[in-house]
Amino acid sequence: MPPSKGIGNVHAHHIDVRCMPENLSMQQSGGIPEWVDTLTILDLVLNKYQKRFKKVMSAQKEFSEISRLHIEDMDKAKIDYSVVLHIDLEGADPKAKDKNYQYGDVIEKIAQACASYPFRFFPFFGFDPRRPNVLNMLKMNFVERCYVGIKLYPALGFDPRPDKTSYRYEDGDYFTHKYKEGGMIEGDEILDNLKKMYEFAKERKIPLMTHCGPGGSYRVTVDKKAKYKDIWRYTDPSNFREIAKTYGLRICFGHMGGKLDDKENRLKAYEWNGTICNLIREANDWSNEGRLFADQSYDIINPINNKIQKDQLEVNIQLTKNYLNDNVLSQYVLFGSDWPLNIYKCTEKQYIDEYRKRLDESQQAKYFLENIARFLFGDSRKIPQNYVDYIKAYCSKENRELVIPEWIEEKNGEYLLT
Repeated sequence: MPPSKGIGNVHAHHIDVRCMPENLSMQQSGGIPEWVDTLTILDLVLNKYQKRFKKVMSAQKEFSEISRLHIEDMDKAKIDYSVVLHIDLEGADPKAKDKNYQYGDVIEKIAQACASYPFRFFPFFGFDPRRPNVLNMLKMNFVERCYVGIKLYPALGFDPRPDKTSYRYEDGDYFTHKYKEGGMIEGDEILDNLKKMYEFAKERKIPLMTHCGPGGSYRVTVDKKAKYKDIWRYTDPSNFREIAKTYGLRICFGHMGGKLDDKENRLKAYEWNGTICNLIREANDWSNEGRLFADQSYDIINPINNKIQKDQLEVNIQLTKNYLNDNVLSQYVLFGSDWPLNIYKCTEKQYIDEYRKRLDESQQAKYFLENIARFLFGDSRKIPQNYVDYIKAYCSKENRELVIPEWIEEKNGEYLLT
């Protein structure tokens, strides 16, 4: 067990590769991305990071194994807990075939894998408003399971704004998506699902994380020649201003607008980065509880051999210092690694250590501890009762003792993230 300080990673994934459509931008072959499966023995000998990455990606079909591997990397990196962001990738392909598995079972298996390591994993439910029965799933996950947040991925094909009355996808089928469970989800139902989800999050004070960068995975029918630019309007951070303000929500922009060293998309990343900073400043003055955060899971560094990326690393960490020295931004910038995608280039320990080396104690306290805890659970830092009840029941069922780590405070029957 690493030293217990309450150090968090707000951006990590336990991906179910079985639900990835064949035409998704991250192509799959045998359960792992095709480009990983084609790595040669020489590649693996020369690059130990690729070897570990392939092992982790190959385990993505079994959540108990992926959580075990994740804990290994967390312990080496001295990370106490991680936010696990689930993504509903099946919605990216309107013509996706039956994947021969039950979606609800996937959600339960993620919860069980997280409960196997109490207070080490805090799962977010991947909400796609086009999925039939998604509202019932949402309520179940925050009543009967241990989910503590909601993950949105608009780039997979939906506009996150709940008040639009006339928007259609260019190919004419945006409002029509047939899932294996049967039935069709139409435009008005999508808007209704979004409204009810935001209302539910407001009532229960649930945090939201949204993918916000030009990279990542996209709806498969977008124009490949346009480099997915036609989907960017759904991911634009300005879409969430009114959502956060109207519903009084805590929303985090994953990737803080995108990779600033991306040659092709860096102008968009800089534009969104600036927009996010302005939105954070504005939200800081709102009278309600709505606040905007951003994590820097850029996934760009290889601090060992690549001089170009080492130079870019210095630029990014200087930006982090600037944010953490700013009176307002210093309260809302969070550490995230994008595990396991980052471990193709470096280990989780190398990734976080590059920041530890360059940030002073005060900056580290904000970046790794205080800001993440406040984003997840608000100023009270109280862990939701559904999480506590689920992990207690799971430990009892498995005849395990519930061990309370040092970064959790038990007070009057409540559990607080210190």
